[in-house]
Parts: sequence; structure tokens; C-alpha cells
Amino acid sequence: MHSLYYLTIEQLEELVQDKYSTIKVEKRNFSIPLLPSSLDRIASEVLKIIHDWTYKYSIDLQGILLHHDQLQFLSDYGLIKEDDGFIYWDISARFYTFSPRIGAIIRGTINKFTKSNIMNAIVFNCIITTFTPDKVHPSISSELTLGQEILFRIESYDSDHSLIYGLIDEECVKHMKQQNLLII
Repeated sequence: MHSLYYLTIEQLEELVQDKYSTIKVEKRNFSIPLLPSSLDRIASEVLKIIHDWTYKYSIDLQGILLHHDQLQFLSDYGLIKEDDGFIYWDISARFYTFSPRIGAIIRGTINKFTKSNIMNAIVFNCIITTFTPDKVHPSISSELTLGQEILFRIESYDSDHSLIYGLIDEECVKHMKQQNLLII
């Protein structure tokens, strides 16, 4: 994420309901490995590991972890697996993730036009989306303004840099008209 912008639980709950956000919430179980030297601070070490996952892409969660809550230990004891040097603690938590998928339509706000007619939009005030002129439907390309909310399709996604490459096609234009985001 380019600049960390923390979403409140209320904002996250609202975004989970927005079909154009690709934010999902799910209860998941994980086995968290801890070194034996951390046995005197198990809860804080588990929290530290989960905090390290936050705002990074997680293969297990299939998205960028935005928030977690309702953390519970599933047993009073850790598990030692064969010759592994870690003790595994089973936990359960509720995870809010931004799960961008190629082809999904999401909501953003135009925040920049460059001299070379490249347009940028920002999603959740922290993820940048870029559009080259050929990726914006010609019927609306001259109508778009700074600060305008738009709907666009994810064409590709760079999870290492939290950068989305967007496309505004005919279907996006149709959805924007239905959402009263365009007046043409």
C-alpha cells in the first residue's frame, strides 16, 4: 500500500456490502509457528505475526489483509510437529481482505491526470490505479474530472507494489450510469 490509510470497522463492514469493493470478510483457522523462546508471551507473538501480515498480499487469504478481529486460540496447548523447531498454535480469527481479481469491476476516485493523458484513480485512499488513454472508453474520456468516482475493470494487478492497471470499458460505463456516476 502506498500510504497506509486505516479503514474503520464500520467502513470495512460497509465496503463488504458494496459489490464494487472486492473486500470480503471470513472466519479462518491458522496454525501459527512460534519459537520455544516465545512461550512466555504467546498471545503477543501471535498478534505480532498477524500484524506483520496486515497490508500485505496473503496467498492463504487470497488478498491483502486489511484488518482482523475476534482472535481466539483453539486450544490451550501448542503442537510440536516431528523435528520442526517451532511450536504451532491453532487460532481462529475474522479477516477482512481486499481480494482483487482480474476482470472484477471496482470503485475508485480519479486523483490525477498527467501531461501524457495517463489517468490515475485511488481505491480506498491507498491503492493506485493507472489508466493509459486507450484503456478509457472513448464515450467518456473527455467527461472525466478530478475527484470523480468511477467504476473500472481490473486488467492486471501488481501485488508487490499495490498497483492496479485499470480499464473502463462499455460495461463499466453502463454501471456508472446506473449508479449515477456519469451524466451524459
